[in-house]
Amino acid sequence: MTKKQLTYTIVLFSLLGIMFIVLFVFSSQNAEDSSNLSDGLLLSILKIFISDFETISENQQTFLLESFSVIIRKLAHFSLFFIIGVLSFLSFYMFKINNFLKLVNAFGISVFYAIFDEVHQYFVPGRGASIYDVLIDISGSLFGIFVVCMVFLLEIYVQKVKNTEII
Repeated sequence: MTKKQLTYTIVLFSLLGIMFIVLFVFSSQNAEDSSNLSDGLLLSILKIFISDFETISENQQTFLLESFSVIIRKLAHFSLFFIIGVLSFLSFYMFKINNFLKLVNAFGISVFYAIFDEVHQYFVPGRGASIYDVLIDISGSLFGIFVVCMVFLLEIYVQKVKNTEII
């Protein structure tokens, strides 16, 4: 591994570690703090997309917040683990192991952390563990790994097309 590749690998593993810390902090929030955070984000999004949000009735505002709250929370799980999937795969990219092992390692890290995250939440006041959330997390990671693989395959294809002489 060259010095540049080693630096690349260290940076990616560091970013992956930061993501784990961010998730750990989010998962450490009690139920009320976690709800306040996601509801605050949702409120900001609703105000952007519904220009008269503050003028509609309180019942309508509450209905919208409650309707979209679960979606935002699950989308956050999916998105954060999408990033973990991408970073996990890229972290192993420079290792001289076959691509299947790179996939297995990236997926294994993602699954381990998805389970760890839910077990951790189980011990936080007002929170609980959910197999459904583990499946969403794993889906996000798999999609992230898939996207990176598709980008690499597209890059290989483009290089082959560029190197092909047209007669």
